[in-house]
Amino acid sequence: MQKLSKIPIESIRLDRNSNIPLHHQLYEILRTRLDDDEFASGEKFYTEADLMDFFKISRNTARQVLTRLSEEKFIVRERGKGTIVAEPCLEQSLSKIVSFTDEMQRRGLRPETILLSQEIVKPSEKQIEELKISEDTDLVCIKRLRLGDKIPICIEESYLVKAYFPDIFNYDYSKYPLKKSIESILGTRLDFAQQKIKAIDAPKELADLLDIPEKSALLYIERITFSSSIPLEFLKIFYRGDRFTLYNDLVG
Repeated sequence: MQKLSKIPIESIRLDRNSNIPLHHQLYEILRTRLDDDEFASGEKFYTEADLMDFFKISRNTARQVLTRLSEEKFIVRERGKGTIVAEPCLEQSLSKIVSFTDEMQRRGLRPETILLSQEIVKPSEKQIEELKISEDTDLVCIKRLRLGDKIPICIEESYLVKAYFPDIFNYDYSKYPLKKSIESILGTRLDFAQQKIKAIDAPKELADLLDIPEKSALLYIERITFSSSIPLEFLKIFYRGDRFTLYNDLVG
């Protein structure tokens, strides 16, 4: 059977005898073409007039579909500029630990890391509590800017208990994945993580690094990572709100 995205759109017909509403049928058709990468980021997308002409539908139905695709960040609609295909928005599951590099490669983007700093620091009160350590414990702080296809995606600040990772500075974290380094030193995989998520405004320092306006929306994640039930890492991640989505599968 020929893939729907390979059929010229003007040859596709909506089923007017179906119980599925026309707007949902059309949404599925357009979503399939977007998911199959028929359109490149920044390319012109179908207009309301195009959809009305191709599918013989009302302006309200066409607008309803394009509005939904816009709200889901597949397309961008700007007055005077028309409708264009949005930059890909990265997704990450809430149910498993996924490295940034793996996520980029899964999405077909080229990962890149810029090492911002690495130093020994003393823990904050919150880190003392979450990592179950004393106030005089040394932490290794590694800060990195993560990019996908040259576009800044997030900033990661990793705080590791130095006593667990005496050789942590032996790696170049602009080229070598930190998660792989941690598991190599431990000799085992990371078991699980607990995290909190909230929206914040980007302070100027982070906004400049992420190439966004100051006070833009950031998705802030605070994660504690465990191995053998021992908390090893206190991780702060600052994602660009326009480039990242978290998802979770729910069972009814």
